[in-house]
Amino acid sequence: SRSFLLDAYTTRQVRTLPMDLRAYRKLHGISLNEMGQRIGVTGVTVHRWEVGKVRPGLDAIEAIQRVTDGAVTAADFMRDAAEAA
Repeated sequence: SRSFLLDAYTTRQVRTLPMDLRAYRKLHGISLNEMGQRIGVTGVTVHRWEVGKVRPGLDAIEAIQRVTDGAVTAADFMRDAAEAA
């Protein structure tokens, strides 16, 4: 179907750009709470990661990579930390 092709195209385009968790979540229409459930944390924790109050641990980063099919990686969190310094 056409919507499937558009989704595949959009996903391919997204993977060519740096992607942070908030941008990924918004692009895919996922709420904070839903993303938290997928990762195994609360929506509040996801929000704290997104605004840079705390950094996710290794287990959380692995879950984020799995949930986002690799669109958001550990490098995205390291880049955010480097920009904040």
